[in-house]
Amino acid sequence: MPTAPAAPAPWSVAWRTAVGGFYAVQEPADHFRTSAHVGPVLGAALARLLLEADAALGRPDPLDLVDVGTGRGELLVSVLASLPPSVGSRLRITAVDVRRRPIGLDRRIRWIEGWAPDAVPRGLRGLLVAHELLDDVPCDVVAVDDDGVPRLVLVDASGDESPGPALDDDAGWA
Repeated sequence: MPTAPAAPAPWSVAWRTAVGGFYAVQEPADHFRTSAHVGPVLGAALARLLLEADAALGRPDPLDLVDVGTGRGELLVSVLASLPPSVGSRLRITAVDVRRRPIGLDRRIRWIEGWAPDAVPRGLRGLLVAHELLDDVPCDVVAVDDDGVPRLVLVDASGDESPGPALDDDAGWA
């Protein structure tokens, strides 16, 4: 069962603590649906985009298709189903996600587990998508206080939010 930080913490810490546990014991698709789950239209559109990228790149070998934040790989499976067989021999498919590789996932899909800075392969030639990325990326939340100061929002175990410290390094960007 997911847990929450013991003391108020930034949202990214609460996410890693709670959702990390969620991903370890639950199948997200059992709880919510996204465009990757509702039919073949998105997969077909991305297959067309991959074919356009393939042509523009001069038909590289290998042709990369990478999905960052892939969930259970449904979108990649849908893209594969929409591609002509002629592309298959050159296709190198990579899924990157915080979850473990799903049992029964198409063997042509290479799986990278984790969010280390080097999790996404370098030197790709093809198409990199991150359609569901924000489902998997722990982000902090920032709010501007009454004095106009951007502050980190903290969340406690009950889900109540409170203003945290003022931003320092990220204040200019925010």
